[in-house]
Amino acid sequence: MATTLNQRLVKLSKGYKTFTHTTYHPTGSLIMDTVMGGGLPVGKMIELASDSGIGKTTVTLSMCRELLLQGKKIIYLDHEGAVTTSQLHGIFGKDKDGNYYADKWLWDVDNNPEGIFFLFQVMTYSDSEQILNQLLGSNEFSLVVIDSVTAMVADEYLEDVENPDSAEGKDITDQRPAVDARLLGKFLKKFKAVCTKYDVTMILINQLRMNLNITGMGMSTKISTGGSAVEFYPDIRLRLEKPIPIYQNKKNNLTGEVEKQQIGCTASIFAYKNKLAPGKIKVPISIIFGLGISNLYSFKAWLPNKMVEYEGQEVPMLVTKGGGYSTLTLKSGKQIAVRGEDALNEAIAANFEEIRSSFGPEDFEITENKAFAEFDENGNRTFEVDPDEPFDRANYDEDGKLDVEFISDDDEEE
Repeated sequence: MATTLNQRLVKLSKGYKTFTHTTYHPTGSLIMDTVMGGGLPVGKMIELASDSGIGKTTVTLSMCRELLLQGKKIIYLDHEGAVTTSQLHGIFGKDKDGNYYADKWLWDVDNNPEGIFFLFQVMTYSDSEQILNQLLGSNEFSLVVIDSVTAMVADEYLEDVENPDSAEGKDITDQRPAVDARLLGKFLKKFKAVCTKYDVTMILINQLRMNLNITGMGMSTKISTGGSAVEFYPDIRLRLEKPIPIYQNKKNNLTGEVEKQQIGCTASIFAYKNKLAPGKIKVPISIIFGLGISNLYSFKAWLPNKMVEYEGQEVPMLVTKGGGYSTLTLKSGKQIAVRGEDALNEAIAANFEEIRSSFGPEDFEITENKAFAEFDENGNRTFEVDPDEPFDRANYDEDGKLDVEFISDDDEEE
């Protein structure tokens, strides 16, 4: 008996994906959720690029922490060999019993076979391909991180080292036109399809390079490494730029003197390309090196634009005046006047819950197309944002006092 159209459609729907609304993994960061349109989109490819030293790995591991707290399995392919135990301890933090999450999450075939964070230190495209071929078809992994695309090496680069007596060996002076771009194009084409099929999100950490204009027409610009493949395959392309240092007073172990040392930065992040939500809206994000994204600073960036009622008038929650004076007005009608960045940070931290409860979905729209983080029907966030991760651990001294300053380039010159 011939099958009906509906029966054929039902059969096809079991073998192939049909249209569904994009779902997201919460990142634990207000800013990252806002910029991407709700969190890490399931089954999509994301590029995160910047100049070196801004905090791409810190941002990525900070998002990994949130997924690991949800019990999601992650594959982290460390092509740079830069991820350390101390870094994982700092960013992943401790549980309520004081034990490091990294020790519980980091997979070790001998010592921790129940781990859910699978960190592999690899070198070549083939290394990463072999690992992903073996693991992704299991339908057990939610996220893959490539750190970084720039450090992925073509196998032929290692031929001389692995086979020094081979007549086929080549040295670095040999011409190998676009070998990395060609391999990366094939790699991304394959795993774009694999991620879509198995609902795996992939993050590509990348570096920016200077694209020199040798024609004399126009200016040189910064672009991502990897050629056209990196422009085409990712669904979202994020960029971090223009970092402003965050300094903290720390004791110099060699001299014994207290010096201002950079502990992080506040940068601009935006979606250079976003197929899922509006992009190119720059939003400030604060990164504490080795500890993660600061949610408290993220809310702080919105305070001057949030209006509340005070004595019958609508006023901004935060007004900064000359001489370092600031006025923080809460929804309850309480008004706090402080002087200096440290005092302001303390006031925000002390009233964080009331500040957070004053915000609803409409406050996090970055365009008219409503790109904002996920909220429930009552306007509350659908997952917990902890203001003390990493703000409290990063910025309080032994006496429990905040000791953080923002110093602009102008301040340093003075």
